[in-house]
Amino acid sequence: KRFIEIKQEHGIDQRELLLMMNALGDWLPTTLHSSMFQLLIDSQGSEEQAARWGPLADEGRMIGCYAQTELGHGSNLARLETRATYVPETDEWDLHSPSLSSAKWWIGGLGVIATHALVQAK
Repeated sequence: KRFIEIKQEHGIDQRELLLMMNALGDWLPTTLHSSMFQLLIDSQGSEEQAARWGPLADEGRMIGCYAQTELGHGSNLARLETRATYVPETDEWDLHSPSLSSAKWWIGGLGVIATHALVQAK
């Protein structure tokens, strides 16, 4: 959280924040929040998603993890079992991991402190 405070106090951009974190020589629980979660919202999200979620993530009001790796398949995207189905009646996504091998794994320290997840699914 202190990195986010420093970023705001001194007008540091995302690239500079990542350089500061890297200079520590050790990973923080929030490193993936900055390097993956925020990056993917900005680069792969729609304009509406970036406008809605980007500021929350940038200000630390939302801490996100990146959930790709599955217990039985590692990071092999072609073999992901987790499914995401859009439900138009509720404007929500139904996430389903059908077996133990599809359980998301190795989310790191963010798996404990994250309030949101960017989930890779088919």
